[in-house]
Amino acid sequence: MKRKVCELCGQYESSDMLFGVSLCNRCRAMYTNAGQVFLAVQDQQFMQNATPQARSLFEDKIKGKEEAIKKQIETEQIHIQQQQQAAAAYQEQQRRYYEEQQKHQQELQERFKKEQADRDSFLRENGHEGYYEYRVLNIADERSGAVNTERLVTTLNEFGRQGWRLVCAYTNELGKNASSLGIAGVSFGVNSTMDQSILILERFIKFKQE
Repeated sequence: MKRKVCELCGQYESSDMLFGVSLCNRCRAMYTNAGQVFLAVQDQQFMQNATPQARSLFEDKIKGKEEAIKKQIETEQIHIQQQQQAAAAYQEQQRRYYEEQQKHQQELQERFKKEQADRDSFLRENGHEGYYEYRVLNIADERSGAVNTERLVTTLNEFGRQGWRLVCAYTNELGKNASSLGIAGVSFGVNSTMDQSILILERFIKFKQE
């Protein structure tokens, strides 16, 4: 079997292939150290030492590599442009949605103000000095089933300072809460009913003098 000769120096037997070119250990160590093969090909001394066939092979490989890199860069640039366009389209969509929401909220506020003005005008024309408005509060019991009176008083006082007064209250059963504890073979159980207090508040809104 005929042994291959290094296509760079033409002196030593080839022991390896690099980009389709036969290389001996000496040339491979000299011209491909630290992965700088493409930079080495551009070196004048390298091109002078290389055989015409090796030079042509390496130039073709480099040209193909450069074209592949160029194509990859172009592909990546197109991908980046597509991502930028998609991001810009999404931002535009979000901007339009936000503007539509703002416009819708403004229309609702204007309609509410108009309805309130029409209602106030109707009440004034019928001799009313103002109107009542109502609010419903839900206050749940503790896990033990006890009513948190401190929280209840604090809530009523807070709304009372805003002009609200309690006109109705009732409880609504939420369910049962059971717990047990065992010590030295003896178990204890506690059952409690969970309720919520429903508070109905009202306050009188007097019309401002015109």
